[in-house]
Order: sequence, then C-alpha cells, then structure tokens
Amino acid sequence: MNAMTSPATQLRHPDHVINAYCRLVSVTRQSMCEAEDRTRVITRHRHCLWWLMRDLTTLSYARIGAFFGGRDARTVQVAIEEIADKIASDSDTRRHLIETRALIYSMPIDVTQPGDDQAMALARRLMITDAPDAQDVRKLAACMISLAVVIRSPELTNEEARIAATRTLNAGGGALHG
Repeated sequence: MNAMTSPATQLRHPDHVINAYCRLVSVTRQSMCEAEDRTRVITRHRHCLWWLMRDLTTLSYARIGAFFGGRDARTVQVAIEEIADKIASDSDTRRHLIETRALIYSMPIDVTQPGDDQAMALARRLMITDAPDAQDVRKLAACMISLAVVIRSPELTNEEARIAATRTLNAGGGALHG
C-alpha cells in the first residue's frame, strides 16, 4: 500500500470507489474505465483513481488494470508510483486526494448495476457490508428458497419457471411469500 493507507475497516468495494470518484470529478465511468481516452485531464483522473483503488481496496495492480479495460499491471504500478511521488512533493495533490478519499468514505455505499433486480442489489450490498442487517439476510434467504422452489417445480415448463424466477428476483424474494 502507500503512505496514506486506510485502516482495513474502511476498505471499499472497487465499484463503489470507481462510481464515487466519477461522480465527484464529473466524468463518466466509461471514459475512465473502458474508453481509450488519453487526454491529459482523463489520464490524470484515471491515475488518481488507480491510486485511490490501491488505497481503498485490496486489489493488486493486475486487478486494477482489469477494471480499466485490461491495462497492464506494470502501467498501473508506474502510474500509482508517480501519484505517490506527487503526493510527497505537492501539497495541493496531497490535499486533493485526502479530501477525495474523505468524500468517497462519506458517500453511501451503492454498488448496484443498471438492470439489477431487488435481490441482486440486496446481494451486492450484503457482500460489501461489514455487519449485515439480519432482516436483509432473511430477505435474501427467502429469495433463494423461493428460487429453489421455482426451479425444482416439476409442474412448470422452462418458460414458466423462467417467468416465475424473474418475478421472484424482481420482488426481492417476496413473489411466492406474500
């Protein structure tokens, strides 16, 4: 990790860090992660985000590179080292990244993806929560039981089972229970 490494209890999910940073600097996730945009502004933001990913997650250089269009681990490492050097020598950069990290911590954790149903959004939230709420765990368990009932039902055709499973997921497990 780096000189400003966060305590383990404050680690964040990579999607949360990426989404939060993109919102904070008003750039799209696509321009940061997928596009081959190499303008100075986007490249600088991308490198700062890589540094934050290293600081706020447990990802290796290779895994960070994978989140950003399959970039090479060495490219990520060199960029992160350059940002670390800049932090050491430039108080504005240091202040900017400290403030950005604090803002990311203050943002609600939301790693839902477009098209997520209620059950998937709940499962994603539970995966990154240190102390999951018992009610959320029960909801997800009910959803899993409901899906198992649908999938194993010999009375349903494949199409009917697919429709019932989709309804169950959309309802967050409540479709068969009320």
